[in-house]
Amino acid sequence: MKVNLAISCHNSADWERVQSNGFDRPSQEHDADIMDHGMALGDLAEPLGFDGIWAPEHFGTPYSMSPNALQVLAYFAGRTERVSLGTMVLVLPWWNPVRLAHQIAYLDIISKGRYDTIGLGRGVAKTEFDALGVPREESRVRFEECLDILGMALTQERFEYDGEIF
Repeated sequence: MKVNLAISCHNSADWERVQSNGFDRPSQEHDADIMDHGMALGDLAEPLGFDGIWAPEHFGTPYSMSPNALQVLAYFAGRTERVSLGTMVLVLPWWNPVRLAHQIAYLDIISKGRYDTIGLGRGVAKTEFDALGVPREESRVRFEECLDILGMALTQERFEYDGEIF
């Protein structure tokens, strides 16, 4: 059995302020401090014997301050030697599929093949879609098209695609 460590930085103390649009008052805990604690936790993965580090993708909420899971994993690729790296999940409707394919391939190269779990999903939170300007009602078609293009981009030198969105 493999045991992986999830790096997910939550600012739970900030939920009420964010939900009430109370941005006229400061957060009880600074986001940077929470991120520092999350990154410090990830630094313990190898010394404690974990098999991998996984990162989620959430945008614009205190639920998880991880707007780019691949960036978090690139950080740990440079700080670790053994652990595998994985996403839980990349929200495909938010991405340009060709750009995502490049970032996945780049992370695989700089981690020397340790990026071995690519979790993919459609996303669910309307607030996250709204923050990115992506219509949530397009999530299914965006997910399906992005998945098709991602598969081609990661396995073929050249390809063409003519979809509804891409």
